[in-house]
Amino acid sequence: QPSAVAGLARALRAARSFDESLEAQRLAAELAPDNHSYQSAYLYAVSLSPLLSPKEVFQRHAEWGRRIEAQVRPMAVHHNERSADRKLRVGYVSPDFRGHAVMRFVLPFLEAHDRDRFDIVLYSETAQEDRSTQTAVALADAFIRTREMSDEALAKQIQSDGIDILVDLAGHTAENRLPVFAFKPAPVQVSFLGYPGTTGLTRVDYFLTDRIREPHLGVGCYTEHPVMLPHGACCYEALEAAEPTAPPCLKNGYVTFGSSHRPEKISPETLSVWALVLASVPNSRLLLFRDSFRSESLKSQFRQTLQESGINIGRVDFGWELPERHLDIYSRMDIMLDVFPWGSGTTAYDAMWMGVPIPTLAGDRGSCRSTASLLHFAGFPELIAAGPGDYVRIACGLASDHQRLTQLRGTIRPAMKNSVCHRRQFTQDLETAYREIWSRYLTQATNGTRSSGNTRNSGHSRKKKKKGAR
Repeated sequence: QPSAVAGLARALRAARSFDESLEAQRLAAELAPDNHSYQSAYLYAVSLSPLLSPKEVFQRHAEWGRRIEAQVRPMAVHHNERSADRKLRVGYVSPDFRGHAVMRFVLPFLEAHDRDRFDIVLYSETAQEDRSTQTAVALADAFIRTREMSDEALAKQIQSDGIDILVDLAGHTAENRLPVFAFKPAPVQVSFLGYPGTTGLTRVDYFLTDRIREPHLGVGCYTEHPVMLPHGACCYEALEAAEPTAPPCLKNGYVTFGSSHRPEKISPETLSVWALVLASVPNSRLLLFRDSFRSESLKSQFRQTLQESGINIGRVDFGWELPERHLDIYSRMDIMLDVFPWGSGTTAYDAMWMGVPIPTLAGDRGSCRSTASLLHFAGFPELIAAGPGDYVRIACGLASDHQRLTQLRGTIRPAMKNSVCHRRQFTQDLETAYREIWSRYLTQATNGTRSSGNTRNSGHSRKKKKKGAR
C-alpha cells in the first residue's frame, strides 16, 4: 500500500536512515503516480539528499513537471488589461497562512505592500486557521479558502479573479497546490520563498532569489528564469524576545556550540565536521535542542550516531523544554552550528536575532545557502565558509575570541534591523521585480511570444478533487 510505504519513509527519515527513506519515498510515489502529495514528498526528499548532485535534483523535478504539464492544457487566453502602469493584482498561494515559520517572512511584505499600486489576493490551503490567519485575512483585499477546490476549479477561480501575477509560496512542501500552476491561470507565474529549488514546471515563469543563494544560475538547474532581489530574497520578522544576553562562555568558562535544527537535517556529513570542531576546542560542549528530543529512543539513537561520528557523548547535552519566550533558548549558546546540505532556515535568523553567530558552509545548491545569504546581507560575510576545513576554522576562531563573541551579542541585531528586517526596502525590491516581469510579459505579448513554458499542450485536466468554495 502506498500509504504504508510513505509512512515507512517518514519513520526512516526521522530515524536518520536517509538512503532508505529516499528509496521508500520514491517507491510510494511510484505506486501512486496520481497522488500529488506523494510526488511532492519524494521531490522534497530528493532536495534533502546529500547523495544527489544539483543536476540530479533538477532532473527529477523536471521529470515531474513534464508529466504534470502533459496532463493539462494551459489557459492560453488571458484577458488581463495590458497596461504597464495600472494597479496589478497579485495572488499568493500557500498552505501556511497560519502560525508557521514561513509566515514570519510573508507578513512583512503583506503589511508593507503599496495598496495604491497592488491588489493582494491570498489563496489559502491552510487546514488549521489561527490568529496569524486572521492577520493575513485583514491584510488582503480577498482571502479565498481553497481546500475544497479541485486543481482545475482553483485555476478557473484565479483566472476569473483577474490575477496578473500568481506567486507560489510553498514549492514541494506539504499541502502545496503546484498542479494549479500547470493550468497557467495567470499571465505571469512566480515561485518564491517557500522552497529552495526549482518547481520543475516550465509554466512557472520566474523564481525570486538573490545572488548569494544561487550558485548554479545558467547551468540548467531551474525550469524558471531567475529574478535577483538586490537586498536579499526574504525579510525576517522576529518573535517577541528580550535583548541578547552576554555569551554564556563568560560565566561557564567553556564554549557551548548549539543546534536547534530538526534531527533529520543533521546529516552524517554535518556531524563529521562538528566532531572536528569539538575536537579542536578543548572543554567545549554541544547543546542539541529540539522538542523531538523528548523521545528517549531518538536520543539513544542520536547518541549512537554522534559516537560513530567521533563526538564524545559526555560533551553533548539535549534540550527540549521551550522557555516561555521561545528565543531565550539561544541565551544558552555561544555559537550556533549550521547544517548541510539542507541548511538552516528560520533557526539561523532566530539565533542571529539573539546575537548568536552561526558559521555556515556555502555549498553547491540553494538549499544550503540561506544562511550565507543572511550573513552576507546582514554584514557578516566572514562567517561564510567555502569548505569543511574553512567551516572548522571559522567556528574555532569564534570560540577562541570571547571578546568578539561579546561584541557580536550587541551588534548583530542592529545590523539585522537595517538589512534583512527592513520590510520597506524589501517590499520595494519585490514590487520593482513584479513591475519588471509584468513589463516583460507585455513586451512578449506585443511581440507574439510567450513567457517561459506553455508549450506542452497535450492532454487535459487531471481528475478533480471536490468542487470549490470560497
